[in-house]
Amino acid sequence: MTDDRRLIEDYLPIQAISAEASREKSVRKGHISTLHLWWARRPLVACRAAVYGALVPASRFIPPACRDEERGAGRENGLHSNGKSLGRANAAKFIKRLCRYPTNSKPEEKADIERAIKDAQKHILEAHAERLTRETCLRAGTHRQASKKVTVKDIEEGRAPRPKVLDMFAGGGAIPLEALRLGCEAYALDLNPVAHIIELCTLVYPQKYGKPDPNARGMTGPPAPQRYWVYVIRCNDESFYIGQTDNLVRRYEDHCSGKVEWTSTHKPIELIHWEEFKTREEAVAREQELKTGFGRKWLKREWDAGRLALRQAGPKNDKGLPASLEGLAQPGETTWGGLAEEVRYWGNWVLKKVKAEIVDLYPLIPDPEAKKHGGTGFQPVEQNLFKTRRNLPHWQMGGSTYFVTFRTNALELGPEARTIVLDACRHFDEIRYKLWSVVVMPDHVHLLLQPSEIEKGRWHSLSSILHSIKSFTANKINVFMNRKGSVWQDESFDRIVRDEGEFYEKWNYIRNNPVKNGLADSPENWTGFYENTGKMPVPPDSSWEEVPPGYLVPVAYLWTRTVRCKNPSCGATVPLVKQTWLCKKKGGKKSPGRYVALKVIAPKGEKKVRFEVVEAMTEKGLGFDPSIGSKGGNATCPFCGTVADATYVQRLGKEKSVGMDLMAVVCTHPNSKRKTYISSCEIPQTLLPDAKAIRVRLEEVCKQTGLTKPYEKINDLRPSPNARGLSAVTRHGIDTFGDLFTDRQLLCLMTFCKVLQQEPWNDSTDAIASKAVTTLLAGLVDKIADYGSTFCRWISQTEAVADTFARHALAMMWDFAELCPFGFTGSNAQSILNSQMDAIESIDISPRAAHVKRGTSTALPSEFRQFDAVITDPPYYDNVPYADVSDFFYIWLKRSLGRVYPEHLSSELTPKKSEATALSSRHAGNMTKANSTYEKMMFESFRQAWNNLKANGQLVVVYAHKTTLGWATLVDALRKASFTVVEAWPLDTERSARLLAINTASLASSIFLVARKREGNETGSYEDEVQSELDHIIRERVDTLWKMGITGADLVIAAVGAGLRAFTRFARVEYANGEEVPAEKFLAEVEGVVLETLLEKIFVGQAGSLSHGDGRGRGHRFYLRPERGAGPACRARHLSACGHAQAGGAGRRAEGPYNWT
Repeated sequence: MTDDRRLIEDYLPIQAISAEASREKSVRKGHISTLHLWWARRPLVACRAAVYGALVPASRFIPPACRDEERGAGRENGLHSNGKSLGRANAAKFIKRLCRYPTNSKPEEKADIERAIKDAQKHILEAHAERLTRETCLRAGTHRQASKKVTVKDIEEGRAPRPKVLDMFAGGGAIPLEALRLGCEAYALDLNPVAHIIELCTLVYPQKYGKPDPNARGMTGPPAPQRYWVYVIRCNDESFYIGQTDNLVRRYEDHCSGKVEWTSTHKPIELIHWEEFKTREEAVAREQELKTGFGRKWLKREWDAGRLALRQAGPKNDKGLPASLEGLAQPGETTWGGLAEEVRYWGNWVLKKVKAEIVDLYPLIPDPEAKKHGGTGFQPVEQNLFKTRRNLPHWQMGGSTYFVTFRTNALELGPEARTIVLDACRHFDEIRYKLWSVVVMPDHVHLLLQPSEIEKGRWHSLSSILHSIKSFTANKINVFMNRKGSVWQDESFDRIVRDEGEFYEKWNYIRNNPVKNGLADSPENWTGFYENTGKMPVPPDSSWEEVPPGYLVPVAYLWTRTVRCKNPSCGATVPLVKQTWLCKKKGGKKSPGRYVALKVIAPKGEKKVRFEVVEAMTEKGLGFDPSIGSKGGNATCPFCGTVADATYVQRLGKEKSVGMDLMAVVCTHPNSKRKTYISSCEIPQTLLPDAKAIRVRLEEVCKQTGLTKPYEKINDLRPSPNARGLSAVTRHGIDTFGDLFTDRQLLCLMTFCKVLQQEPWNDSTDAIASKAVTTLLAGLVDKIADYGSTFCRWISQTEAVADTFARHALAMMWDFAELCPFGFTGSNAQSILNSQMDAIESIDISPRAAHVKRGTSTALPSEFRQFDAVITDPPYYDNVPYADVSDFFYIWLKRSLGRVYPEHLSSELTPKKSEATALSSRHAGNMTKANSTYEKMMFESFRQAWNNLKANGQLVVVYAHKTTLGWATLVDALRKASFTVVEAWPLDTERSARLLAINTASLASSIFLVARKREGNETGSYEDEVQSELDHIIRERVDTLWKMGITGADLVIAAVGAGLRAFTRFARVEYANGEEVPAEKFLAEVEGVVLETLLEKIFVGQAGSLSHGDGRGRGHRFYLRPERGAGPACRARHLSACGHAQAGGAGRRAEGPYNWT
C-alpha cells in the first residue's frame, strides 16, 4: 500500500517559517491587511506552508535511492537510514525559499520567491495527479497499472480537477488566497457579512478583473481598436433586421430609440446574433451573405436550434442587449486598465467630489510664524477672466464649464420642436464643446457645457456656440410650425461653474426641471432631456491644490474630553486628557532629538485651561512630565484640585454631559513632512467647526440619500470574561455607533456614502465589474471610518493617527485625534486609497477566482464537496467577539453597499446567534451554556468537514487559545467528529509585544493541528493503549521542539497538541474501571507528562540551559503558575532558565483550570 503521509505530518521548518511570519506582520505596503481590517488574520507565509504541507507527500524530498518504494536499493547503498534526515533537510531548504514575504526593494529575492511558487505548484499538481490516478483505479476496481494515468497536463488543461481546499471559517481570506497562489481550487465560507465582503475583494474580484482587458470598457486602459460587426435584431413581428456597424452597442441603442427607419416601425425585441470582423469590407460581405435567401434560412435554422450568439451570451438587459456586450469597449473608447487602476481612478473621483463638498470643514490654518514675519494671514484669489458685452456682461474663462439659459420669444415648444432643439444641442457634442446635460422646456432651455480647445490656449467661444444653436433651431422650428418671426430672445444668461459642488447642483437642477414643474414623473420621460453618461469631469478645486504662503495644511485635530468640576463652588471645565505627548523622537548622529508636548495651563481667575506647545531637543528639556494626566477616568481639576472620579465621569457620560475641547492642531507645510503643532489658543475661532451648521448639513445629506445616521445600538453586555468587545464604552453613555464619531466625522462619512450612491462607473463598464469597483470603494469608506472615530489616538513616536482598533475591543479614550481626511502626509484618504490598491495589485495572483459563499460552517453549501484538504482557522473559543466588533464596519457597509448586497446587508447588525463562539453574552451570561453551544457548533462544523473531505484528505486546524476549556472543547469536537490528530506545529504568527497578547488568552504562536479522518468507533484503554503511546509521543515532541528553540507556553501546548494523537485515534477512551476519560482530564494528564519531561531535561542536564549559546534565549522562562479561569496546566511550576523548580511540589495536582503565562 502506498504511503500517503503528507509533509505537514512529518516535518516543517517551523523556526524559519515563524521568523518570516513575524516579519510579515510588520509589513504594510501591498499586504492584504491594508485592504480591510479583520481580526486574527494569519500570516500568508504560514498559510502557504500549511497548504503546501497538506498537499505534498512526506517522501517528496527524500532522495529516490533512499525511499522504501525503491525496493531495497537504498539499503544496499547504506543510504536508507539517512533518507528521512536528508529529506527533511531538502524540505527545509525548499520551504524556506517558498515561505517568504517579498520585499519590493529586493527584486532578485522577489523573483526567486516567484520561481519557488511555480515549483510548489508543480509539486502539488504532481502529487495530486498521482492521487487522482489511484482514486480512478479504486473506483474502477482495477490494478493501478491498468488504469489511465492522470497527468499534470490533464489538470492544467481542465481534463482533471485541481486539488480543492476549503476554509470554512475564512475570515480575512488568507488561507484561500494562498491556496489560489499555489494553483488550487479554493473555497471560502464565513457567516459574517463583513468577512464575506472582504473575501470577495480578496479572492474573487482581483482574480476576475485584476488584469487589463482590451475588450472591456473602462477608464484607464488604451483606446479600443477599430473593429466591425455584423448583427441581427429580432423585431416584434418576428422579422430579422441584419446590419453592420463599427459600434455595436451605440447602433443597437439607435435602433431602440427609433433612429433607424426599419426598426422605427418594427420594434426591436432583442439582439440575437453578432459577428466581429477586422475590416469594414469583411463585415459588408458577411452582411450581404446573411441577407440572401440562404443566409436568412441559416439564421432561422440556427435561431430555432439555439445556436446563435445570444444563446451563448448569458442574460439580457431590459432593452434586449446581452449583458456581456454592455461592457464591451467600442472603437475609440478607453478600455479596462485593471481593477487596481480603475478603482484608483474612480477613488480619486470620489475623493475630489467629497472634498469639493466638505473641504470647507477643514480650513487651511494660518501659520503663526508667517504672521510674526509680516504675513497677511489672508488667502489671495485670482481669476484669469476676459469679458464680452452686449446687454448683459458675459465673463468667459478658457476651459470652464458654463451653465447657460436662453428663453423663447413668447413661443411654446411642443415635443417635436423640443426634439429639434435637443438634436441641435447634441450635434456638436465632443466637437465644439462637451455637453454634460441639457433640458428643453416649453419656453426656455438650460445647458451645462464646456467649450472645446481649438489649439493650446484658444477655445470655441460660448457666444459662437449659442449663436449656432439658436439660428439653426429658429429656422427649423419656423419651417416645422409654418410660421415666421423670431423664436429666441436675443439675450442669454450664462454662469461659470466655479467648483464641483456647483457643477452637480446645476446638473441636478437641469435633471429635476421637468419634474419640479409637473411636466413629467421622471427626467427620462421628458422629451427634451439629455445627460452625458460618459467620463465625468473633475475640475481642479482651488482651496488646497495650491496652498498660499503663510498657510498650513491640517493633518489632525487633537481633542480632550471634558467634564464640569465635581466641586460646585469651582465649576471649572476639567480636561480628561491622559497624556499630552505630541512627538518623541530620539536624536542621532546626524539629527537632534525632537520632543514636543502640550503643557496644561490653568490661568488664574478663569475656568478653562489653555494648552501651550513646548518643544525641546531632550525629554528633560521640556521642564514638565507630559505623561501626567487622568488615570482610569479619574481626573484632577487643575483649578481647585478636586478629583473627578471615574464614577462621576461615567454618570456625566450617561447624562450626555461630557464635552470636548480642542487642544491643538497638527499641521504640515505643503512641501514638507515635518509636523507643526499649533495650540488651540493660536487658532482663530472662525476656523473651528460650527457644530450647529454641521448638524444641519448632516441632516440634509440624510434627506438627499435616504440614509440615516448610525442609530444602531452598541451591545452593552461584555461578550465573555476573555473578550471585552465594544461594551466598555457604553458605561460612558456612548450607546449607539453614531456616538463613536464627531458630527464632522459623521458628515464626512455620510458624504462618502452619498457620493458612492451615484456610481458613475456603472456607465463605463459592465455590471459585474462595476459591482467590484463599488465594493472596493465601500472598503475605502470603512477604512476612513477606522481612522476617523473618536477612538483614534495620536502616536507620538511616529507622529501619526492610529486606527480605532488596536485590538479586538474598544476601551474608553479620554483624548483622541480627529484625522483630516485631505491631509498631505501620514494617514489620509488618499494614502488609504493608495495602500488598498497596492494590496489589490499584490493579490492579483491567479487566473481563477475562489468559490466564496456566505453561510454557516454547520451546513456547507451543496457545491462544497470532495475536498483534498480542509485548512481553517476557527474562532478561538471566547477570545474574539467577531460579530460584535465587526458591527463597527457593518453599519457603514450597510450605508455604502446596502443597495448592492441587500441579501447580506439588510439586517440591523451582523448575525450573532449562529456565530461559532463561546460568548456568555449570547446566553444571558451563562458561560456553561455558551461552552456547550460552542462545542456543538464546532462538532457540527468538523462533521461537515469529515463528510466532505476525501478519504485521504487532511484537516488542518489553526488554534491560538491557551485555556483548558477552549482546548478541551476543540478536542472533544474533533474526536466526536471522527478525526484523529496526528501532528501539531507551533508557528509564531504574531508580532512581539502586540496589544492583543497582553493579559489575554492568546498564544504568541498559533498551533497548527493536523488531523485525518478516523473510521470506526473503537474504544481504547487509557492504561493499556493510550498512556504508553502518549509517553513516547510527548518525549519525542519535547525533544524536537526544545532543539528548535521553542519555549514557554508555546512549547507546552505544541507538545500537548501532538499528544492528542494517542487520545483522538479512539472514538472513546476509558479508564480500567470503564469510566470515560473526558478531554479536559486527558489534557491535564498530557500536560503532566510534558512538565515531567521538561523537569528531566532541566535537572538531568540533557539539554543544558534554556538559553541558547548565541544569546537568543536570554530571558526565556517557563512560568507555569496557577491562575484560575484559564490554562490547560494541571501542575503549578516555575521553571527558570537556571534550572530551578519553584512554587509547588512535583507530585501535587493543582486545582485547575489554570493559566499558562
